[in-house]
Amino acid sequence: MAVADDDPHLRAAVTEVLGADDRFEVVGAVESGDALLALLRGLADDGAGVDVVLVDVRMPGGGVAALRSLRETFGDDAPPVVVISAHTSARLVLDMLAEGAAGYLGKGRIGANLADLVAGAVDGELVLAVPGAQEILRRHAETAR
Repeated sequence: MAVADDDPHLRAAVTEVLGADDRFEVVGAVESGDALLALLRGLADDGAGVDVVLVDVRMPGGGVAALRSLRETFGDDAPPVVVISAHTSARLVLDMLAEGAAGYLGKGRIGANLADLVAGAVDGELVLAVPGAQEILRRHAETAR
């Protein structure tokens, strides 16, 4: 697993929580989308990879840019991406899901269940822990008709 967030305190906390869970091995924690790509390319060159990536939506090179870069670089081998952000507007959540995010977690909603949410994304589940998640999905369903 890799963590990308420009807030060093959050990055350290997420790394500590997930690193303490036997289901995860945190192989890198970086501050930008560019650093994330460099980390993942280096791992791939060494024959390794990650099973999931947590990405802050508003860090430098984060959000849509990070998702697109991962897809362009790794294609079908791109790891699932779980967005983690304090910004949880319906539009932003839907945009990230439309770009292929495996989940979206509001920074204020990721307490004790963080590891289980991330594990769900690794298992192919769509994970949402944001205020108004039901309304967001309802809006999306209405526009998809």
